[in-house]
Amino acid sequence: MIVVQNNQSGFNLGGINASGQVPEIAGNYGLIDRDTPREAYFKRSLETGEELELVFSDEFNTDGRTFYPGDDPYWEAVDLWYWGTNNLEWYDPGQGRAGYGATLEGLWPYSYDSCDVGTLPNQTYPDKQTPIDALQNGDKYNDGLLSFLPGQRLSACTCPGESHPGPIRKNGRYVGRAAPEIDIFEAQVDKGKGQISQSAQWAPFNAAYKWTQNFDTYKFYDNPEMETKFNPYEGGAYQQAVSGVVYTNQSCYELSGGCFAVYGFEYKPGEDLIFPTTMSFDWIRVYQPPSKKQISCDPKEFPTAKYIETYKEAYSNPELMTWTEQFKQPWPKNIPQESPVPGLFVNTDPSQPPPVGSRAIPNFGPAWKTAYDKARAKIAKFSLEEKVNVTTGVGWMNGRCVGNIASVPIDYDSENPEHRDRGFPGLCLEDSPLGVRFADFVTAFPAGVNAAASWNRRLMRLRGLYMGEQFKGKGVHIALGPMMNLARIPQAGRNWEGFGADPFLSGEAAYETVLGLQQGGTQACAKHLVNNEQEHKRSFSSSEVDDRTQHEVYMHPFLRSVMAGATSIMCSYNLINGTYACENDRILNEIVKGEYGYQGYVMSDWGAQHSTMSAVTGLDMSMPGDITFSSGTSYWGPTLVEFVRNGTIPESRVDDMATRILAGYYLTHQDSPSFPPVSFDAFHPDHEDVNDHIDVQTDDHEKLVRDLGSASVVLLKNERGALPLGGNAVNGNKAERSIVLVGNGAGPGRIGPNQFDDRGGSDGILAMGWGSGTANFTYLITPLDAIQRRARRQRTSVSWMLDDFNLPRASNIARFQSAALVFISADSGEEYIRVDENIGDRKNLTAWHGGDALVQAVAAQNNNTIVIVNSVGQLDIEAWVDHENVTAIIWAGLQGNEAGNSIADVLYGEWNPSGRLPYTIARSVEDYNVPIVKGNEAPFEILRIDYDEGLEIDYRHFDAKNITPRYEFGFGLSYTTFNYTNLSINKIQGGGGFNDDLIGAWERGEATPQTPGISRAFWYVTPPYSSISSNKVPC
Repeated sequence: MIVVQNNQSGFNLGGINASGQVPEIAGNYGLIDRDTPREAYFKRSLETGEELELVFSDEFNTDGRTFYPGDDPYWEAVDLWYWGTNNLEWYDPGQGRAGYGATLEGLWPYSYDSCDVGTLPNQTYPDKQTPIDALQNGDKYNDGLLSFLPGQRLSACTCPGESHPGPIRKNGRYVGRAAPEIDIFEAQVDKGKGQISQSAQWAPFNAAYKWTQNFDTYKFYDNPEMETKFNPYEGGAYQQAVSGVVYTNQSCYELSGGCFAVYGFEYKPGEDLIFPTTMSFDWIRVYQPPSKKQISCDPKEFPTAKYIETYKEAYSNPELMTWTEQFKQPWPKNIPQESPVPGLFVNTDPSQPPPVGSRAIPNFGPAWKTAYDKARAKIAKFSLEEKVNVTTGVGWMNGRCVGNIASVPIDYDSENPEHRDRGFPGLCLEDSPLGVRFADFVTAFPAGVNAAASWNRRLMRLRGLYMGEQFKGKGVHIALGPMMNLARIPQAGRNWEGFGADPFLSGEAAYETVLGLQQGGTQACAKHLVNNEQEHKRSFSSSEVDDRTQHEVYMHPFLRSVMAGATSIMCSYNLINGTYACENDRILNEIVKGEYGYQGYVMSDWGAQHSTMSAVTGLDMSMPGDITFSSGTSYWGPTLVEFVRNGTIPESRVDDMATRILAGYYLTHQDSPSFPPVSFDAFHPDHEDVNDHIDVQTDDHEKLVRDLGSASVVLLKNERGALPLGGNAVNGNKAERSIVLVGNGAGPGRIGPNQFDDRGGSDGILAMGWGSGTANFTYLITPLDAIQRRARRQRTSVSWMLDDFNLPRASNIARFQSAALVFISADSGEEYIRVDENIGDRKNLTAWHGGDALVQAVAAQNNNTIVIVNSVGQLDIEAWVDHENVTAIIWAGLQGNEAGNSIADVLYGEWNPSGRLPYTIARSVEDYNVPIVKGNEAPFEILRIDYDEGLEIDYRHFDAKNITPRYEFGFGLSYTTFNYTNLSINKIQGGGGFNDDLIGAWERGEATPQTPGISRAFWYVTPPYSSISSNKVPC
């Protein structure tokens, strides 16, 4: 007979009947015992209520069965010294074989399928300094260290080709394999009364061995008499443990009645027992859902047999207790275990980040440790109510800032030594990503989209630094920015606050901004976490995003913010895959705090908290603190105190929340006596008693705004030597005799730059969008101001017409002018403001105020028409872009205070345009693959937003679908011609850095200067979609 081994039900690896046959016992057969009563063939699930089907049973009714090794197909009475616990006992944890130490090293008690620091030895990175939670508040018997485990041997990080049983995912990554310990029943004695526990031991470990306790992670199935409760033991350096302890039926012990109870348990010898003793079984029955029956030791989704066969000796020789030292097998190579480049990770304080352009990567680990030590010492002095106070805002408009954490004590006095020792002064949180909102004598910096368009790290960093200085100067602790949601949808209202459509560019801009803000002494807040890419129904929509897209596209800027040391992250209004962002355990706990090792705190967007239990799903701070604005109610505050006192939420979680918040305060040295008090009132700007009118502007700040405004201008078109103005080599260096400025966007608004609340309107030069992402203009230079001043140097005649709708006059005034400058715009913002029926998001991609018609009217009469566009994002410009009289297009964006000067500097060649588009401009609106999603318009109904395009955002979509855009992502002309020759790719030798195989270089570049200028080359390497990742890390 030929027997073909298979992995179907009944397959028994390495046992007596390893041929693939189902074993037979005299008088019985199959996996279900003949003596099992028919009424036991089905059982109702306690958890789901579904009917479970019997898949295995043994009634032990056959006389004469023995259980010495080799006697029975199912059971073996093991007689060996189990060195792991120094007991005569037996565990069977899975991929490893219990009692055979070599098979368990690096497998027990892991249960993990992620590729991060949790797979590494001692749960620390190679520098042994991070994450901080691995170095403190761990095992009290081992100097507080968290883990002594050797690392996960068969992890999801294992390099391709290394020894691993599989399986392999479609993306090329291994599935993590391990051997967690699950003790179905374990006996113990408590004060002479018998108990059993159901427990699990696993790795890697949570910080301080504190796991998330909520209704999704555990449930007790018992009656009140059983008194089930948690075992207080939570783990140590070799295992994290959770167990429920319950009293047993005291009559069902061998010496006190000997009845049978309907449960099985693993018996552990305890106190007051007579040896030898016995444990009697009546029957054992195993049930499974009918649709998921599996009784195999080698299922296809978790192959095991081949691996065990390869290392058979380890699985059959209990004297081999270690994989490497005794079994002499290599440890599989692991991606995160690669040695860092020497000198690459530099211990850094936020006040002194590595300079721009440095190859050094800041390691904030030691600084975080110091901050955590201070924070823990502080909250040790707080009552429960005071710790909750640190996590809960005071409510909308109940403080001087848009968000406020009250002081401890509430009457905190910095002059009182006891208050300074025991309390803290509270926190001020203030918008926005481009300046201090609701304050006077501040700078309105260029918008985030302009910072991205500069592609200039130095200016991005300076922008962050100078904003940080201004926030601090006003007494603000946390600046609510940068914003890094991606421009997935061209019409989305808040695109201008962020850094464009590319995750890499957005990530680098976020990184530099965070470093700058915190160097300036202000805590940065990375927002909005995550998938908040449209304003329409933002609080009642669910963004449905697959895991790869989430990691590689939308989470990447947040990862870079964490790497920059951001102390805070703001979760968004929307749902993510059906769960609100601010209580999304997957995003907040698993990815941000788990995979990224984030040590800061997560705050809610204003009103984005939805339950008290958000405390256990990763939210740390409630903003503004009330359930609805000015309601006087809160999900936290007294409610959170009550949830802790009744045992629903552990106090250790509140400790963690308060510690994270105070650690951010200490990390940025805001405990310094020199940190200024809040000097303004966001809601009462006219009350002199609460506004000190502190001027935080400097000449350097003004220069940065002008320089960045110029550096972010993108020259899209320049024909027949139209630019620069003022004379150039093409036109014989002759200045224009006369120019005209046409369009409302060339001049000021009718009643100044702040005529609309939160800039919610469009009149005059557009220098920022609308909403909470704004700041007051202390001043605003218009193009008319700057161009007229510059033109007069060469006696050029300047005229203007600031009416967008009088087309005949616009056309006629442009006649006979040396150049006609047409200013058009498009605005957008946040959904709480409606402008001309644009409710945050734009209705369409056409220019506002009839801009297309205005350009056409002027171009009809002037053969040197130059279009200047101040827009929040893409426009449909097909109506005039190819017009023969449109000689140049300047894409200026939103430039802040110095908008007019920045535009003039580029027009006249005092700044050679070096900006590049941070998104794609299409030839047709239909070429964009993602519109604003509408439908399901009932007020509280959830709108589903499918991110079906996956990785194909913006230019990736155009590339994948072979669509030719009008102007591609990264496009930008210059007044100088640049020549790159002898291009090559050279691997940098340096010790295993992640970028070693991706670094490009050119040997020589040449420029033909008409005007001095700079050019930056950016190489985007795109592996096939089926590869591990678009930013693949090599082993």
